[in-house]
Amino acid sequence: MNEPSCKRIVPVVAVGTPPTDYKYNAWECAEVHFHGFGRLPCLTNYPVSTEFTCLGRHWLLHLYPGGDAESDPENVALIFVHRSDGPIVLDYSFSVRNSHGRQIAYWKERAYFSNAPGVEESWGQKNFAELEDIMEGLIDGALVVEVQMRKIELTGTNVPPSQFIPENPLCKNVLKRFMDEESADVLIEVGSGSTLGEGTNKKSKTTLATFYAHHFILQDCAPALAELAKSAKNMTSIRITDAKPDIFR
Repeated sequence: MNEPSCKRIVPVVAVGTPPTDYKYNAWECAEVHFHGFGRLPCLTNYPVSTEFTCLGRHWLLHLYPGGDAESDPENVALIFVHRSDGPIVLDYSFSVRNSHGRQIAYWKERAYFSNAPGVEESWGQKNFAELEDIMEGLIDGALVVEVQMRKIELTGTNVPPSQFIPENPLCKNVLKRFMDEESADVLIEVGSGSTLGEGTNKKSKTTLATFYAHHFILQDCAPALAELAKSAKNMTSIRITDAKPDIFR
């Protein structure tokens, strides 16, 4: 297949001088031509991609002739990705027309790109149109996708919903296992049972404390203890006599 081509269309011609408070947000359009569409393999998750410019920003359009992993059978998917810096909110649409100008497929929605670091945000339609309908809309063997965009200025009525980031429960779950006798595979006894009092020959009794631990946690947090515990096949018992229980804890 030949490389997709792109034609940028400026849809508005201004006549006269607009007022200073003129807030008309014009649509900008980019036509992307996928030449030789009928020769593309209709495999799932096999995209044909091209870059284009619209609203002064760079975008990447992915066309999946055989759909992506979440598409219905025999459906074409269209997904686009924001490639420029900075967040943007926009209304966009995909449109395909045949050589007579009749619209074959259409999709429109509002997209929010937060430009979060390390995240490639994408919008589009996984079931844009059935492959059979798309084939009827080819122009000289090319699929012509008209991408329209209009930037939206955020106000109190159209602010995007807050992004939901689930809390990772790993730390809480690990802490719950502290002193859990049922799941522990290492038993640590701390204390000597008796100590020699300072400045005296008398021995005083000390409390012998028991700690239940897990070998896989000790490997990262206390390698020396993990080394003492690794030889046992079942529950390992470690005795520590040179530390007080409250300090060891």
